[in-house]
Amino acid sequence: GLHVLSTELNQARRIDRQLYGRCARQGDPGTYVSIYALTDELPTRHLPMFCRRFLLLLLRTRPPLAKIICLFGLRQAQAAQERHSRRLRRDLLQLDEQLGKLLAFSGKME
Repeated sequence: GLHVLSTELNQARRIDRQLYGRCARQGDPGTYVSIYALTDELPTRHLPMFCRRFLLLLLRTRPPLAKIICLFGLRQAQAAQERHSRRLRRDLLQLDEQLGKLLAFSGKME
């Protein structure tokens, strides 16, 4: 099988699951390892500074508990990015519909 090494979270959990699914194909067992950093782009953009500092402090003092909480924080950052992307797609669709109505004077758009 294949061994997948993930070094950062993608902008959507769906993409991460697809990458992890690539490790086991056609009945061959596979493995994957995820290595994340709090200084990556996604947590930096979507987690407040005090959350990142708290997670770093927790990593130094209580590593086993910190792993679970950090993963939760990283998933929250990923969910925030997904919400942002969803909002952008929705707004773009609304704009496209408005433009379609404004430009409908020449007939129905194909």
